[in-house]
Amino acid sequence: MDTLLIKNPWILRIDDDIRIIKKSIIIRNGIIEKIDDYKKLYREYKPDEVIDAESMLAMPGFVNVHTHVSMTLLRGVADEYSTLEWLRKIWKIERWLTSQDIYYGALLGIIEMVKSGITCFSDHYFNEERVIEASLKVGTRIVACESVLETLNGPTYINVQEAFRRVIELKKKYKNHELVKIGLSPHSVYSVSLDTFKEVKNVAETYNLDIHIHIAETKKEVKMTLQKYGLTPVKLLEKIGILKENTLLAHVIHVNDDDINTIAKHNTKVAYIPTTAMKHGLGVPPVVKMIQKGITIGLGTDGPGSNNNLDIIEEMRIGLLLQRLYSNNPRIMKIDDIIKIATINGIKALSLEEKNIGKIKEGMKADLILINLEKPHLTPLHNIPSHIVFSTSQEDIDTVIVNGKVIMRNRRILTVDEHRVIRKVNKIFEKLIERVGGEIFMDREPTLKKCIAK
Repeated sequence: MDTLLIKNPWILRIDDDIRIIKKSIIIRNGIIEKIDDYKKLYREYKPDEVIDAESMLAMPGFVNVHTHVSMTLLRGVADEYSTLEWLRKIWKIERWLTSQDIYYGALLGIIEMVKSGITCFSDHYFNEERVIEASLKVGTRIVACESVLETLNGPTYINVQEAFRRVIELKKKYKNHELVKIGLSPHSVYSVSLDTFKEVKNVAETYNLDIHIHIAETKKEVKMTLQKYGLTPVKLLEKIGILKENTLLAHVIHVNDDDINTIAKHNTKVAYIPTTAMKHGLGVPPVVKMIQKGITIGLGTDGPGSNNNLDIIEEMRIGLLLQRLYSNNPRIMKIDDIIKIATINGIKALSLEEKNIGKIKEGMKADLILINLEKPHLTPLHNIPSHIVFSTSQEDIDTVIVNGKVIMRNRRILTVDEHRVIRKVNKIFEKLIERVGGEIFMDREPTLKKCIAK
Protein backbone atom coordinates (compact mmCIF):
# COMPACT_ATOMS: atom_id res chain seq x y z
CA MET A 1 0.00 0.00 0.00
CA ASP A 2 1.45 3.33 -1.04
CA THR A 3 -1.15 5.81 0.24
CA LEU A 4 -3.24 5.57 3.41
CA LEU A 5 -5.80 8.19 4.46
CA ILE A 6 -6.84 8.35 8.12
CA LYS A 7 -10.22 10.05 8.06
CA ASN A 8 -11.11 12.74 10.59
CA PRO A 9 -9.43 11.61 13.80
CA TRP A 10 -8.76 13.87 16.70
CA ILE A 11 -4.98 14.38 16.52
CA LEU A 12 -2.70 14.85 19.52
CA ARG A 13 0.01 17.34 18.55
CA ILE A 14 3.14 17.53 20.70
CA ASP A 15 5.25 20.67 20.56
CA ASP A 16 6.11 22.86 23.56
CA ASP A 17 2.65 21.96 24.81
CA ILE A 18 -0.01 19.45 23.77
CA ARG A 19 -2.92 20.42 21.55
CA ILE A 20 -5.81 18.48 20.03
CA ILE A 21 -6.99 19.19 16.48
CA LYS A 22 -9.54 17.56 14.15
CA LYS A 23 -8.01 16.83 10.74
CA SER A 24 -7.25 13.96 8.37
CA ILE A 25 -3.83 12.42 7.72
CA ILE A 26 -2.24 11.23 4.48
CA ILE A 27 0.52 8.63 4.84
CA ARG A 28 2.51 7.81 1.72
CA ASN A 29 5.54 5.54 1.54
CA GLY A 30 5.81 5.55 5.32
CA ILE A 31 5.77 9.34 5.68
CA ILE A 32 3.08 11.64 7.07
CA GLU A 33 2.81 13.67 3.89
CA LYS A 34 -0.09 15.98 4.64
CA ILE A 35 -2.55 16.86 7.41
CA ASP A 36 -5.64 18.65 6.12
CA ASP A 37 -9.40 18.40 5.52
CA TYR A 38 -10.66 14.97 4.49
CA LYS A 39 -12.38 15.88 1.22
CA LYS A 40 -9.41 17.88 0.01
CA LEU A 41 -6.98 15.06 0.78
CA TYR A 42 -9.21 12.42 -0.80
CA ARG A 43 -9.50 14.37 -4.05
CA GLU A 44 -5.79 15.16 -4.18
CA TYR A 45 -4.36 11.76 -3.28
CA LYS A 46 -7.00 9.17 -4.27
CA PRO A 47 -5.74 6.91 -1.45
CA ASP A 48 -5.36 3.14 -1.69
CA GLU A 49 -7.09 2.72 1.66
CA VAL A 50 -9.13 4.86 4.05
CA ILE A 51 -9.38 4.22 7.79
CA ASP A 52 -12.49 5.82 9.22
CA ALA A 53 -11.21 7.33 12.48
CA GLU A 54 -14.05 9.75 13.17
CA SER A 55 -14.41 8.52 16.76
CA MET A 56 -10.72 7.95 17.36
CA LEU A 57 -7.62 9.76 18.58
CA ALA A 58 -4.45 9.66 16.52
CA MET A 59 -1.34 10.12 18.63
CA PRO A 60 2.36 9.20 18.42
CA GLY A 61 3.12 5.60 19.33
CA PHE A 62 4.35 4.96 22.86
CA VAL A 63 8.05 4.28 23.45
CA ASN A 64 9.19 1.66 25.99
CA VAL A 65 12.76 2.68 26.78
CA HIS A 66 13.65 -0.22 29.07
CA THR A 67 12.53 -3.82 28.99
CA HIS A 68 13.75 -7.40 28.84
CA VAL A 69 11.00 -8.60 26.55
CA SER A 70 11.85 -12.31 26.39
CA MET A 71 11.18 -12.50 30.12
CA THR A 72 7.50 -13.07 29.35
CA LEU A 73 8.64 -16.65 30.02
CA LEU A 74 9.38 -15.67 33.63
CA ARG A 75 6.14 -13.82 34.35
CA GLY A 76 4.81 -14.75 37.81
CA VAL A 77 7.81 -16.97 38.58
CA ALA A 78 9.31 -14.81 41.35
CA ASP A 79 7.02 -12.10 42.72
CA GLU A 80 7.96 -11.49 46.35
CA TYR A 81 11.70 -10.94 46.45
CA SER A 82 14.02 -7.99 46.86
CA THR A 83 15.81 -7.04 43.65
CA LEU A 84 19.10 -8.81 44.43
CA GLU A 85 17.31 -11.94 45.69
CA TRP A 86 15.13 -11.86 42.58
CA LEU A 87 18.19 -11.56 40.31
CA ARG A 88 19.94 -14.51 41.94
CA LYS A 89 16.89 -16.66 41.28
CA ILE A 90 16.19 -15.36 37.78
CA TRP A 91 19.80 -15.67 36.63
CA LYS A 92 19.74 -19.33 37.57
CA ILE A 93 16.58 -19.91 35.50
CA GLU A 94 17.99 -17.99 32.56
CA ARG A 95 20.85 -20.48 32.33
CA TRP A 96 18.28 -22.91 30.95
CA LEU A 97 16.82 -20.67 28.23
CA THR A 98 17.42 -21.72 24.64
CA SER A 99 17.68 -19.49 21.58
CA GLN A 100 14.18 -20.60 20.57
CA ASP A 101 12.87 -19.74 24.05
CA ILE A 102 14.25 -16.21 23.72
CA TYR A 103 12.69 -15.79 20.26
CA TYR A 104 9.20 -16.90 21.25
CA GLY A 105 9.33 -15.09 24.58
CA ALA A 106 10.20 -11.93 22.67
CA LEU A 107 7.52 -12.56 20.05
CA LEU A 108 4.85 -12.86 22.75
CA GLY A 109 6.10 -9.75 24.54
CA ILE A 110 6.21 -7.66 21.39
CA ILE A 111 2.62 -8.65 20.59
CA GLU A 112 1.69 -7.56 24.12
CA MET A 113 3.49 -4.25 23.67
CA VAL A 114 1.83 -3.50 20.33
CA LYS A 115 -1.57 -4.11 21.91
CA SER A 116 -0.56 -1.47 24.49
CA GLY A 117 0.25 1.03 21.72
CA ILE A 118 4.05 0.66 21.82
CA THR A 119 5.69 1.22 18.44
CA CYS A 120 9.33 1.37 19.60
CA PHE A 121 11.21 -0.30 22.44
CA SER A 122 14.71 -0.72 23.83
CA ASP A 123 15.58 -4.25 24.89
CA HIS A 124 18.33 -5.23 27.33
CA TYR A 125 19.07 -8.97 27.11
CA PHE A 126 21.37 -11.60 25.70
CA ASN A 127 20.89 -13.29 22.31
CA GLU A 128 19.49 -10.04 20.92
CA GLU A 129 19.68 -11.42 17.39
CA ARG A 130 16.57 -13.48 18.19
CA VAL A 131 14.80 -10.50 19.77
CA ILE A 132 15.49 -8.46 16.63
CA GLU A 133 14.03 -11.29 14.50
CA ALA A 134 10.87 -11.24 16.60
CA SER A 135 10.61 -7.45 16.43
CA LEU A 136 10.94 -7.42 12.64
CA LYS A 137 8.42 -10.25 12.38
CA VAL A 138 5.81 -8.15 14.19
CA GLY A 139 6.94 -4.86 12.62
CA THR A 140 8.10 -2.68 15.53
CA ARG A 141 11.16 -0.47 15.97
CA ILE A 142 13.83 -1.80 18.32
CA VAL A 143 16.99 -0.60 20.02
CA ALA A 144 18.59 -3.99 20.68
CA CYS A 145 21.19 -3.88 23.46
CA GLU A 146 23.29 -7.01 23.91
CA SER A 147 23.85 -7.74 27.60
CA VAL A 148 27.28 -7.96 29.24
CA LEU A 149 27.09 -9.89 32.50
CA GLU A 150 29.90 -11.52 34.47
CA THR A 151 28.00 -12.80 37.50
CA LEU A 152 27.07 -16.04 35.73
CA ASN A 153 28.60 -18.01 32.90
CA GLY A 154 26.21 -20.92 32.66
CA PRO A 155 25.45 -23.17 29.68
CA THR A 156 23.37 -20.63 27.75
CA TYR A 157 25.10 -17.48 29.00
CA ILE A 158 27.52 -15.78 26.64
CA ASN A 159 30.93 -14.82 27.99
CA VAL A 160 32.07 -11.23 27.79
CA GLN A 161 34.16 -11.54 24.64
CA GLU A 162 31.36 -13.45 22.93
CA ALA A 163 28.96 -10.62 23.86
CA PHE A 164 31.31 -8.07 22.28
CA ARG A 165 31.68 -10.21 19.16
CA ARG A 166 27.93 -10.55 18.81
CA VAL A 167 27.19 -6.85 19.25
CA ILE A 168 29.80 -5.94 16.63
CA GLU A 169 28.23 -8.44 14.20
CA LEU A 170 24.77 -7.02 14.89
CA LYS A 171 26.00 -3.48 14.33
CA LYS A 172 27.43 -4.44 10.95
CA LYS A 173 24.38 -6.47 9.93
CA TYR A 174 21.78 -3.82 10.82
CA LYS A 175 23.89 -0.72 10.17
CA ASN A 176 21.41 0.88 7.77
CA HIS A 177 18.19 -0.84 8.84
CA GLU A 178 15.22 1.49 9.19
CA LEU A 179 13.71 -0.30 12.20
CA VAL A 180 16.81 -1.52 14.10
CA LYS A 181 19.44 0.21 16.20
CA ILE A 182 22.15 -1.66 18.14
CA GLY A 183 23.43 -0.91 21.64
CA LEU A 184 25.51 -2.49 24.39
CA SER A 185 24.19 -3.26 27.87
CA PRO A 186 26.61 -3.79 30.74
CA HIS A 187 24.20 -5.07 33.38
CA SER A 188 25.29 -3.02 36.42
CA VAL A 189 28.27 -1.85 38.46
CA TYR A 190 27.96 -4.89 40.74
CA SER A 191 27.86 -7.52 37.98
CA VAL A 192 30.51 -6.12 35.59
CA SER A 193 34.17 -5.52 36.48
CA LEU A 194 36.02 -2.24 35.91
CA ASP A 195 38.27 -3.91 33.33
CA THR A 196 35.21 -5.02 31.40
CA PHE A 197 33.69 -1.53 31.67
CA LYS A 198 36.84 -0.22 29.96
CA GLU A 199 36.22 -2.68 27.13
CA VAL A 200 32.56 -1.63 27.00
CA LYS A 201 33.63 1.99 26.62
CA ASN A 202 36.14 1.13 23.90
CA VAL A 203 33.75 -1.06 21.88
CA ALA A 204 30.90 1.48 22.21
CA GLU A 205 33.10 4.33 20.99
CA THR A 206 34.69 2.32 18.18
CA TYR A 207 31.37 1.11 16.75
CA ASN A 208 29.18 4.08 17.75
CA LEU A 209 26.96 2.05 20.09
CA ASP A 210 24.53 3.38 22.68
CA ILE A 211 25.08 2.13 26.24
CA HIS A 212 22.14 0.99 28.39
CA ILE A 213 22.74 0.09 32.06
CA HIS A 214 20.90 -0.48 35.35
CA ILE A 215 22.15 1.98 37.96
CA ALA A 216 21.36 3.11 41.52
CA GLU A 217 18.42 0.73 41.70
CA THR A 218 18.81 -0.37 45.33
CA LYS A 219 20.23 1.03 48.55
CA LYS A 220 22.38 -2.08 48.83
CA GLU A 221 23.93 -1.40 45.40
CA VAL A 222 24.88 2.13 46.47
CA LYS A 223 26.31 0.86 49.77
CA MET A 224 28.38 -1.85 48.05
CA THR A 225 29.73 0.61 45.48
CA LEU A 226 30.70 3.16 48.13
CA GLN A 227 32.46 0.46 50.15
CA LYS A 228 34.32 -1.00 47.17
CA TYR A 229 35.18 2.14 45.18
CA GLY A 230 34.51 5.09 47.48
CA LEU A 231 32.07 6.45 44.91
CA THR A 232 28.34 6.33 44.25
CA PRO A 233 27.32 4.23 41.21
CA VAL A 234 26.73 7.37 39.14
CA LYS A 235 30.09 8.91 40.05
CA LEU A 236 31.80 5.59 39.32
CA LEU A 237 30.31 5.56 35.82
CA GLU A 238 31.55 9.11 35.35
CA LYS A 239 35.06 8.16 36.44
CA ILE A 240 35.31 5.29 33.96
CA GLY A 241 33.86 7.37 31.12
CA ILE A 242 30.50 5.66 30.68
CA LEU A 243 28.30 8.74 31.22
CA LYS A 244 27.70 10.14 27.74
CA GLU A 245 24.92 11.70 25.69
CA ASN A 246 24.01 8.33 24.19
CA THR A 247 24.00 6.47 27.53
CA LEU A 248 20.69 5.45 29.10
CA LEU A 249 20.53 4.85 32.86
CA ALA A 250 17.72 2.57 34.00
CA HIS A 251 15.97 3.01 37.39
CA VAL A 252 18.15 5.78 38.98
CA ILE A 253 16.31 5.64 42.32
CA HIS A 254 18.95 6.12 45.01
CA VAL A 255 20.81 9.20 43.83
CA ASN A 256 21.77 12.41 45.61
CA ASP A 257 21.81 15.97 44.26
CA ASP A 258 25.44 15.63 43.19
CA ASP A 259 24.59 12.48 41.21
CA ILE A 260 21.72 14.27 39.49
CA ASN A 261 23.95 17.23 38.61
CA THR A 262 26.52 14.79 37.22
CA ILE A 263 23.93 13.09 35.00
CA ALA A 264 22.75 16.49 33.76
CA LYS A 265 26.32 17.66 33.08
CA HIS A 266 26.92 14.78 30.69
CA ASN A 267 23.45 15.03 29.06
CA THR A 268 22.95 11.37 29.95
CA LYS A 269 19.40 10.00 29.65
CA VAL A 270 17.27 8.23 32.27
CA ALA A 271 14.62 5.49 32.10
CA TYR A 272 11.79 5.98 34.62
CA ILE A 273 10.44 2.55 35.67
CA PRO A 274 7.85 3.12 38.41
CA THR A 275 6.09 -0.27 38.66
CA THR A 276 9.23 -2.29 39.39
CA ALA A 277 10.33 0.33 41.91
CA MET A 278 7.04 -0.15 43.74
CA LYS A 279 6.79 -3.95 43.33
CA HIS A 280 10.31 -4.54 44.67
CA GLY A 281 9.91 -1.94 47.41
CA LEU A 282 12.87 0.06 46.11
CA GLY A 283 11.84 3.67 46.57
CA VAL A 284 10.66 6.58 44.42
CA PRO A 285 12.86 7.74 41.52
CA PRO A 286 13.41 11.53 41.84
CA VAL A 287 12.33 12.21 38.26
CA VAL A 288 10.90 15.66 38.99
CA LYS A 289 14.29 16.82 40.30
CA MET A 290 15.93 15.35 37.22
CA ILE A 291 13.49 17.07 34.86
CA GLN A 292 14.15 20.35 36.65
CA LYS A 293 17.85 19.86 35.88
CA GLY A 294 17.07 19.36 32.20
CA ILE A 295 17.63 15.59 32.12
CA THR A 296 15.71 13.71 29.41
CA ILE A 297 13.44 11.08 30.95
CA GLY A 298 11.83 8.20 29.06
CA LEU A 299 9.33 5.64 30.36
CA GLY A 300 10.01 1.91 30.70
CA THR A 301 7.96 -1.08 31.78
CA ASP A 302 10.96 -3.23 32.73
CA GLY A 303 10.71 -6.91 31.86
CA PRO A 304 7.53 -8.95 32.38
CA GLY A 305 9.45 -11.07 34.87
CA SER A 306 9.52 -8.16 37.29
CA ASN A 307 6.61 -5.87 36.32
CA ASN A 308 4.71 -8.32 35.38
CA ASN A 309 3.27 -6.79 32.22
CA LEU A 310 4.27 -4.60 29.30
CA ASP A 311 1.37 -2.15 29.54
CA ILE A 312 2.85 1.30 28.95
CA ILE A 313 -0.49 3.03 29.57
CA GLU A 314 -0.63 1.55 33.06
CA GLU A 315 3.02 2.56 33.56
CA MET A 316 2.24 6.12 32.49
CA ARG A 317 -0.62 6.45 34.97
CA ILE A 318 1.31 4.83 37.83
CA GLY A 319 4.34 6.98 37.04
CA LEU A 320 2.36 10.19 37.35
CA LEU A 321 0.43 9.12 40.45
CA LEU A 322 3.56 7.92 42.24
CA GLN A 323 5.23 11.32 41.92
CA ARG A 324 2.12 13.12 43.14
CA LEU A 325 1.69 10.76 46.09
CA TYR A 326 5.32 10.95 47.15
CA SER A 327 5.39 14.75 47.01
CA ASN A 328 1.88 15.24 48.44
CA ASN A 329 1.42 17.64 45.53
CA PRO A 330 -1.05 17.07 42.65
CA ARG A 331 0.75 19.71 40.56
CA ILE A 332 4.27 18.30 40.88
CA MET A 333 3.97 16.47 37.55
CA LYS A 334 1.43 17.42 34.91
CA ILE A 335 -0.54 15.28 32.48
CA ASP A 336 1.35 16.76 29.53
CA ASP A 337 4.66 15.88 31.21
CA ILE A 338 3.94 12.16 31.46
CA ILE A 339 2.53 11.95 27.92
CA LYS A 340 5.77 13.48 26.59
CA ILE A 341 7.84 11.12 28.75
CA ALA A 342 5.96 8.17 27.19
CA THR A 343 6.33 9.42 23.60
CA ILE A 344 8.67 12.10 22.24
CA ASN A 345 11.01 12.09 25.27
CA GLY A 346 11.39 8.33 24.83
CA ILE A 347 12.63 8.98 21.30
CA LYS A 348 15.17 11.46 22.69
CA ALA A 349 16.18 9.07 25.49
CA LEU A 350 17.03 6.44 22.87
CA SER A 351 18.87 9.00 20.70
CA LEU A 352 16.51 8.31 17.80
CA GLU A 353 15.82 11.90 16.73
CA GLU A 354 17.54 11.28 13.39
CA LYS A 355 14.82 8.72 12.60
CA ASN A 356 12.35 11.62 12.36
CA ILE A 357 9.72 9.96 14.55
CA GLY A 358 7.74 10.83 17.67
CA LYS A 359 5.29 13.43 16.37
CA ILE A 360 2.27 13.52 14.09
CA LYS A 361 3.59 16.19 11.80
CA GLU A 362 4.07 16.60 8.07
CA GLY A 363 7.38 15.12 6.97
CA MET A 364 7.70 12.78 9.97
CA LYS A 365 7.72 8.98 9.71
CA ALA A 366 4.31 7.48 10.39
CA ASP A 367 4.66 5.77 13.78
CA LEU A 368 1.25 6.34 15.33
CA ILE A 369 -1.67 4.72 17.07
CA LEU A 370 -5.44 5.13 16.95
CA ILE A 371 -7.34 5.03 20.24
CA ASN A 372 -11.07 4.29 20.18
CA LEU A 373 -12.69 7.14 22.12
CA GLU A 374 -16.23 5.81 21.84
CA LYS A 375 -16.14 4.00 25.18
CA PRO A 376 -18.15 4.52 28.40
CA HIS A 377 -15.01 5.22 30.44
CA LEU A 378 -13.89 7.87 27.92
CA THR A 379 -17.22 9.72 27.98
CA PRO A 380 -18.03 12.65 28.02
CA LEU A 381 -15.56 13.42 25.26
CA HIS A 382 -13.41 16.39 26.27
CA ASN A 383 -9.99 16.99 27.86
CA ILE A 384 -8.51 14.13 25.85
CA PRO A 385 -4.99 14.28 27.40
CA SER A 386 -6.56 13.64 30.81
CA HIS A 387 -8.54 10.73 29.40
CA ILE A 388 -5.35 9.20 27.94
CA VAL A 389 -3.57 9.15 31.29
CA PHE A 390 -6.37 8.57 33.80
CA SER A 391 -9.08 6.68 31.89
CA THR A 392 -7.68 4.85 28.87
CA SER A 393 -6.74 1.16 28.98
CA GLN A 394 -4.74 -0.84 26.48
CA GLU A 395 -8.02 -2.37 25.29
CA ASP A 396 -8.83 1.01 23.74
CA ILE A 397 -5.87 0.82 21.33
CA ASP A 398 -7.50 0.01 18.00
CA THR A 399 -4.82 0.49 15.35
CA VAL A 400 -1.02 0.59 15.39
CA ILE A 401 1.06 1.89 12.47
CA VAL A 402 4.87 1.69 12.31
CA ASN A 403 6.86 3.27 9.49
CA GLY A 404 3.59 3.64 7.59
CA LYS A 405 2.66 -0.05 7.86
CA VAL A 406 -0.50 -1.08 9.71
CA ILE A 407 0.56 -3.87 12.08
CA MET A 408 -2.60 -3.95 14.22
CA ARG A 409 -6.16 -3.14 13.14
CA ASN A 410 -9.34 -3.51 15.22
CA ARG A 411 -7.05 -4.92 17.95
CA ARG A 412 -5.98 -7.80 15.69
CA ILE A 413 -2.26 -8.24 15.05
CA LEU A 414 -1.86 -8.49 11.28
CA THR A 415 1.72 -9.73 11.03
CA VAL A 416 1.71 -12.86 13.22
CA ASP A 417 -0.80 -15.38 14.55
CA GLU A 418 -1.25 -14.19 18.14
CA HIS A 419 -3.05 -17.29 19.39
CA ARG A 420 -0.50 -19.65 17.89
CA VAL A 421 2.26 -17.73 19.70
CA ILE A 422 0.35 -17.96 23.01
CA ARG A 423 -0.03 -21.72 22.64
CA LYS A 424 3.63 -22.09 21.69
CA VAL A 425 4.87 -20.07 24.68
CA ASN A 426 2.76 -22.12 27.12
CA LYS A 427 4.45 -25.28 25.81
CA ILE A 428 7.90 -23.67 25.97
CA PHE A 429 7.24 -22.63 29.58
CA GLU A 430 6.24 -26.16 30.53
CA LYS A 431 9.47 -27.53 29.06
CA LEU A 432 11.53 -24.83 30.78
CA ILE A 433 10.09 -25.71 34.20
CA GLU A 434 10.77 -29.39 33.49
CA ARG A 435 14.42 -28.57 32.72
CA VAL A 436 14.88 -26.78 36.04
CA GLY A 437 13.33 -29.70 37.91
CA GLY A 438 10.20 -27.77 38.81
CA GLU A 439 6.45 -28.14 38.87
CA ILE A 440 3.71 -25.74 37.69
CA PHE A 441 0.75 -24.84 39.91
CA MET A 442 -2.35 -22.75 39.23
CA ASP A 443 -2.46 -21.13 42.66
CA ARG A 444 1.18 -20.28 43.43
CA GLU A 445 4.66 -19.87 41.96
CA PRO A 446 6.25 -22.92 40.33
CA THR A 447 8.82 -24.88 42.25
CA LEU A 448 12.31 -24.47 40.81
CA LYS A 449 14.50 -27.08 42.46
CA LYS A 450 17.64 -26.17 40.48
CA CYS A 451 17.17 -22.41 40.94
CA ILE A 452 16.72 -21.85 44.67
CA ALA A 453 17.82 -18.33 45.64
CA LYS A 454 20.44 -18.37 48.39
